Amino acid sequence: MSKLEVDKVTPQSGTTLTIGEAGDTTVINGLGTLPATIGSATQVLSVNAGATGLEYGTAATDLSNLNATNLTSGTVPDGRFPSVLPAAGAQNLTSLQPAAIVGGTFGSINAANLTNLNATALTSGTIPAARISSLPAGVGGKILQVVSSTNSYQKSTTSTSFVDVESSSGVVWETAITPLATSSKILILGSLPLNITGSGNQDNRAYSNVSGKVGAGSYTPLVNYQRNGTYMYSGAASTSAVVPFNYLWTSNTTSECKIKFQFSSYASTSATVYVPALSSQLIVVTLMEIGA
Repeated sequence: MSKLEVDKVTPQSGTTLTIGEAGDTTVINGLGTLPATIGSATQVLSVNAGATGLEYGTAATDLSNLNATNLTSGTVPDGRFPSVLPAAGAQNLTSLQPAAIVGGTFGSINAANLTNLNATALTSGTIPAARISSLPAGVGGKILQVVSSTNSYQKSTTSTSFVDVESSSGVVWETAITPLATSSKILILGSLPLNITGSGNQDNRAYSNVSGKVGAGSYTPLVNYQRNGTYMYSGAASTSAVVPFNYLWTSNTTSECKIKFQFSSYASTSATVYVPALSSQLIVVTLMEIGA
Protein backbone atom coordinates (compact mmCIF):
# COMPACT_ATOMS: atom_id res chain seq x y z
CA MET A 1 0.00 0.00 0.00
CA SER A 2 1.41 3.35 -1.05
CA LYS A 3 1.77 6.14 1.45
CA LEU A 4 1.29 9.84 0.67
CA GLU A 5 2.45 12.36 3.21
CA VAL A 6 1.35 15.96 2.66
CA ASP A 7 0.41 18.86 4.91
CA LYS A 8 -2.48 20.00 2.79
CA VAL A 9 -4.65 18.72 -0.05
CA THR A 10 -6.28 21.43 -2.15
CA PRO A 11 -8.57 21.00 -5.18
CA GLN A 12 -6.73 21.69 -8.44
CA SER A 13 -9.72 23.70 -9.67
CA GLY A 14 -12.96 24.81 -8.06
CA THR A 15 -13.83 24.04 -4.46
CA THR A 16 -14.69 20.31 -4.68
CA LEU A 17 -12.22 17.70 -3.45
CA THR A 18 -12.93 14.09 -4.48
CA ILE A 19 -11.32 11.14 -2.67
CA GLY A 20 -11.65 7.77 -4.41
CA GLU A 21 -14.31 6.52 -6.77
CA ALA A 22 -17.94 5.69 -6.22
CA GLY A 23 -18.28 2.47 -4.22
CA ASP A 24 -14.79 2.71 -2.70
CA THR A 25 -14.33 2.27 1.03
CA THR A 26 -12.74 5.32 2.57
CA VAL A 27 -11.15 5.17 6.00
CA ILE A 28 -9.97 8.28 7.81
CA ASN A 29 -7.85 7.86 10.90
CA GLY A 30 -9.89 8.92 13.93
CA LEU A 31 -13.18 8.87 12.01
CA GLY A 32 -13.15 5.29 10.82
CA THR A 33 -14.89 4.16 7.64
CA LEU A 34 -16.90 6.78 5.78
CA PRO A 35 -20.19 5.88 4.04
CA ALA A 36 -19.74 5.00 0.39
CA THR A 37 -22.71 7.15 -0.67
CA ILE A 38 -24.35 10.36 0.45
CA GLY A 39 -27.47 9.88 2.56
CA SER A 40 -30.89 11.32 1.81
CA ALA A 41 -32.29 14.60 3.07
CA THR A 42 -34.23 12.83 5.83
CA GLN A 43 -31.14 11.04 7.24
CA VAL A 44 -28.52 12.04 9.73
CA LEU A 45 -24.85 11.03 10.00
CA SER A 46 -23.97 9.12 13.18
CA VAL A 47 -21.48 6.60 14.58
CA ASN A 48 -22.31 2.98 13.65
CA ALA A 49 -23.18 0.30 16.22
CA GLY A 50 -19.59 -0.99 16.42
CA ALA A 51 -18.16 2.48 16.74
CA THR A 52 -15.86 1.73 13.79
CA GLY A 53 -17.11 4.35 11.45
CA LEU A 54 -19.86 6.70 10.41
CA GLU A 55 -23.17 5.81 8.79
CA TYR A 56 -26.44 7.45 7.80
CA GLY A 57 -29.53 6.78 9.90
CA THR A 58 -33.16 7.90 9.76
CA ALA A 59 -33.76 11.38 11.13
CA ALA A 60 -34.07 11.74 14.89
CA THR A 61 -35.64 8.34 15.56
CA ASP A 62 -32.22 6.94 16.36
CA LEU A 63 -31.58 9.60 19.01
CA SER A 64 -32.02 8.61 22.66
CA ASN A 65 -31.82 10.25 26.10
CA LEU A 66 -33.06 13.54 24.71
CA ASN A 67 -33.93 16.24 27.27
CA ALA A 68 -37.27 17.99 26.70
CA THR A 69 -35.87 21.18 28.21
CA ASN A 70 -33.94 21.57 24.93
CA LEU A 71 -37.21 22.03 23.00
CA THR A 72 -37.33 25.74 22.32
CA SER A 73 -39.52 25.86 19.21
CA GLY A 74 -41.87 23.82 17.08
CA THR A 75 -44.88 21.74 18.17
CA VAL A 76 -44.86 18.32 19.80
CA PRO A 77 -47.23 16.01 17.82
CA ASP A 78 -50.28 14.71 19.70
CA GLY A 79 -49.10 11.15 19.13
CA ARG A 80 -46.06 11.78 21.32
CA PHE A 81 -48.21 12.29 24.43
CA PRO A 82 -49.17 9.23 26.52
CA SER A 83 -52.83 8.21 26.48
CA VAL A 84 -53.04 9.03 30.21
CA LEU A 85 -51.28 12.18 31.33
CA PRO A 86 -49.46 12.10 34.67
CA ALA A 87 -51.14 13.75 37.66
CA ALA A 88 -50.52 17.49 37.64
CA GLY A 89 -52.15 20.63 38.99
CA ALA A 90 -54.53 22.27 36.51
CA GLN A 91 -54.41 25.72 38.04
CA ASN A 92 -52.58 27.14 35.01
CA LEU A 93 -54.79 25.57 32.35
CA THR A 94 -56.93 28.03 30.43
CA SER A 95 -59.61 27.92 27.72
CA LEU A 96 -60.65 24.38 28.60
CA GLN A 97 -63.68 23.14 26.66
CA PRO A 98 -66.38 21.23 28.59
CA ALA A 99 -66.16 18.43 26.02
CA ALA A 100 -62.57 17.79 27.12
CA ILE A 101 -63.66 16.99 30.68
CA VAL A 102 -64.72 13.35 30.58
CA GLY A 103 -64.49 12.20 34.18
CA GLY A 104 -63.78 13.03 37.78
CA THR A 105 -65.55 15.31 40.21
CA PHE A 106 -65.08 19.01 40.75
CA GLY A 107 -64.24 20.04 44.29
CA SER A 108 -65.89 22.87 46.15
CA ILE A 109 -65.54 26.08 44.14
CA ASN A 110 -65.95 29.65 45.38
CA ALA A 111 -67.92 31.55 42.74
CA ALA A 112 -67.07 34.99 44.14
CA ASN A 113 -64.80 35.78 41.15
CA LEU A 114 -67.09 34.50 38.40
CA THR A 115 -68.18 37.22 35.99
CA ASN A 116 -70.37 37.60 32.92
CA LEU A 117 -72.84 34.99 34.17
CA ASN A 118 -76.03 34.75 32.12
CA ALA A 119 -79.28 34.64 34.10
CA THR A 120 -80.94 32.61 31.33
CA ALA A 121 -78.87 29.66 32.60
CA LEU A 122 -80.82 29.70 35.90
CA THR A 123 -83.26 26.81 35.62
CA SER A 124 -83.99 26.06 39.29
CA GLY A 125 -83.63 27.45 42.78
CA THR A 126 -84.55 30.87 44.16
CA ILE A 127 -82.58 34.09 44.02
CA PRO A 128 -82.23 35.47 47.57
CA ALA A 129 -84.06 38.77 47.97
CA ALA A 130 -80.86 40.37 49.29
CA ARG A 131 -79.28 39.86 45.85
CA ILE A 132 -81.99 42.02 44.21
CA SER A 133 -81.02 45.65 44.73
CA SER A 134 -83.74 47.00 42.44
CA LEU A 135 -86.31 45.66 40.04
CA PRO A 136 -86.67 46.79 36.42
CA ALA A 137 -89.46 49.15 35.43
CA GLY A 138 -92.83 47.46 35.42
CA VAL A 139 -91.71 44.63 37.71
CA GLY A 140 -92.09 46.44 41.06
CA GLY A 141 -94.42 45.58 43.91
CA LYS A 142 -93.05 42.12 44.55
CA ILE A 143 -93.48 40.64 48.03
CA LEU A 144 -89.95 40.00 49.29
CA GLN A 145 -90.79 38.57 52.71
CA VAL A 146 -93.72 38.07 55.07
CA VAL A 147 -93.85 38.07 58.89
CA SER A 148 -97.04 37.16 60.73
CA SER A 149 -97.88 37.10 64.43
CA THR A 150 -100.89 36.45 66.67
CA ASN A 151 -101.68 37.24 70.30
CA SER A 152 -104.53 36.29 72.65
CA TYR A 153 -103.39 37.86 75.93
CA GLN A 154 -106.25 40.07 77.17
CA LYS A 155 -105.63 43.45 78.74
CA SER A 156 -108.11 46.10 79.86
CA THR A 157 -108.02 49.80 80.76
CA THR A 158 -110.29 52.63 81.83
CA SER A 159 -107.62 55.27 81.11
CA THR A 160 -108.04 57.89 78.45
CA SER A 161 -104.27 57.64 77.83
CA PHE A 162 -102.94 55.01 75.45
CA VAL A 163 -101.72 51.72 76.88
CA ASP A 164 -99.82 49.01 75.02
CA VAL A 165 -101.28 45.71 73.87
CA GLU A 166 -99.28 43.09 75.73
CA SER A 167 -98.27 39.49 75.02
CA SER A 168 -98.09 38.75 78.76
CA SER A 169 -98.29 40.85 81.89
CA GLY A 170 -95.92 43.80 81.52
CA VAL A 171 -94.52 42.62 78.16
CA VAL A 172 -95.33 44.75 75.11
CA TRP A 173 -96.49 42.73 72.11
CA GLU A 174 -94.21 43.71 69.22
CA THR A 175 -93.84 42.31 65.72
CA ALA A 176 -90.58 42.87 63.84
CA ILE A 177 -89.38 42.73 60.23
CA THR A 178 -85.99 43.68 58.77
CA PRO A 179 -86.27 45.08 55.22
CA LEU A 180 -83.81 43.82 52.61
CA ALA A 181 -83.67 47.12 50.73
CA THR A 182 -84.09 50.76 51.73
CA SER A 183 -86.40 51.27 48.77
CA SER A 184 -88.88 48.72 50.09
CA LYS A 185 -92.12 49.53 51.86
CA ILE A 186 -93.78 47.58 54.69
CA LEU A 187 -97.45 46.72 54.31
CA ILE A 188 -99.12 46.39 57.72
CA LEU A 189 -102.28 44.28 57.83
CA GLY A 190 -103.85 43.84 61.26
CA SER A 191 -107.07 43.34 63.16
CA LEU A 192 -107.68 44.43 66.75
CA PRO A 193 -110.81 42.96 68.41
CA LEU A 194 -111.99 45.06 71.36
CA ASN A 195 -114.92 45.45 73.72
CA ILE A 196 -116.11 48.58 75.55
CA THR A 197 -118.34 48.03 78.58
CA GLY A 198 -119.93 50.87 80.59
CA SER A 199 -122.24 51.03 83.55
CA GLY A 200 -124.70 53.89 83.29
CA ASN A 201 -122.30 55.69 81.02
CA GLN A 202 -123.36 57.35 77.81
CA ASP A 203 -120.01 57.32 76.01
CA ASN A 204 -118.84 53.74 75.37
CA ARG A 205 -116.15 54.43 72.81
CA ALA A 206 -112.43 53.67 72.50
CA TYR A 207 -109.35 54.80 70.63
CA SER A 208 -106.75 52.49 69.07
CA ASN A 209 -103.58 52.98 67.05
CA VAL A 210 -100.58 51.23 65.52
CA SER A 211 -97.11 52.68 66.07
CA GLY A 212 -93.75 51.84 64.52
CA LYS A 213 -90.07 52.30 65.28
CA VAL A 214 -86.77 51.72 63.46
CA GLY A 215 -83.85 50.06 65.22
CA ALA A 216 -83.33 51.40 68.74
CA GLY A 217 -85.41 54.50 68.02
CA SER A 218 -88.69 55.53 69.64
CA TYR A 219 -92.20 54.54 68.63
CA THR A 220 -94.20 57.03 66.61
CA PRO A 221 -97.86 56.60 65.60
CA LEU A 222 -98.42 55.33 62.06
CA VAL A 223 -102.22 55.07 62.22
CA ASN A 224 -103.55 57.09 65.15
CA TYR A 225 -106.82 57.63 66.99
CA GLN A 226 -109.04 55.05 65.35
CA ARG A 227 -112.34 55.48 67.23
CA ASN A 228 -114.87 52.72 67.73
CA GLY A 229 -117.86 52.11 70.02
CA THR A 230 -121.33 53.53 70.73
CA TYR A 231 -122.81 56.58 72.37
CA MET A 232 -125.71 55.55 74.64
CA TYR A 233 -128.33 58.14 75.55
CA SER A 234 -129.43 56.08 78.51
CA GLY A 235 -128.54 52.88 80.32
CA ALA A 236 -125.50 50.66 80.33
CA ALA A 237 -123.93 49.31 77.17
CA SER A 238 -121.42 46.76 75.93
CA THR A 239 -120.00 47.20 72.46
CA SER A 240 -117.66 44.88 70.55
CA ALA A 241 -115.80 45.66 67.35
CA VAL A 242 -112.89 44.48 65.25
CA VAL A 243 -110.69 47.40 64.23
CA PRO A 244 -108.88 46.75 60.92
CA PHE A 245 -105.49 48.28 60.15
CA ASN A 246 -104.18 48.57 56.60
CA TYR A 247 -101.14 50.81 56.23
CA LEU A 248 -98.17 51.05 53.84
CA TRP A 249 -95.13 52.14 55.86
CA THR A 250 -92.20 53.85 54.10
CA SER A 251 -89.38 53.06 56.53
CA ASN A 252 -86.40 53.87 54.23
CA THR A 253 -84.10 51.49 56.09
CA THR A 254 -82.60 48.02 56.24
CA SER A 255 -82.59 48.11 60.06
CA GLU A 256 -85.10 46.14 62.10
CA CYS A 257 -88.58 47.69 62.11
CA LYS A 258 -91.11 46.98 64.87
CA ILE A 259 -94.81 47.75 65.27
CA LYS A 260 -97.10 47.67 68.30
CA PHE A 261 -100.79 48.34 69.04
CA GLN A 262 -102.21 50.70 71.66
CA PHE A 263 -105.71 51.50 72.92
CA SER A 264 -107.55 53.74 75.42
CA SER A 265 -110.98 54.78 76.60
CA TYR A 266 -112.36 57.63 74.52
CA ALA A 267 -113.82 60.05 77.03
CA SER A 268 -114.72 58.53 80.37
CA THR A 269 -112.99 56.38 82.96
CA SER A 270 -116.38 54.75 83.61
CA ALA A 271 -115.97 52.68 80.44
CA THR A 272 -113.67 49.65 80.44
CA VAL A 273 -111.92 48.70 77.18
CA TYR A 274 -110.82 45.07 76.66
CA VAL A 275 -108.30 43.96 73.99
CA PRO A 276 -108.97 41.41 72.68
CA ALA A 277 -112.70 41.50 73.37
CA LEU A 278 -112.58 37.90 74.63
CA SER A 279 -109.58 36.01 75.94
CA SER A 280 -110.28 33.32 73.30
CA GLN A 281 -109.94 35.80 70.43
CA LEU A 282 -106.78 36.45 68.45
CA ILE A 283 -105.18 39.75 67.59
CA VAL A 284 -103.55 39.24 64.18
CA VAL A 285 -100.90 41.21 62.34
CA THR A 286 -99.03 40.51 59.06
CA LEU A 287 -96.05 42.53 57.85
CA MET A 288 -95.06 42.30 54.18
CA GLU A 289 -91.96 43.80 52.61
CA ILE A 290 -92.94 45.16 49.20
CA GLY A 291 -90.10 45.64 46.72
CA ALA A 292 -89.86 49.05 45.05
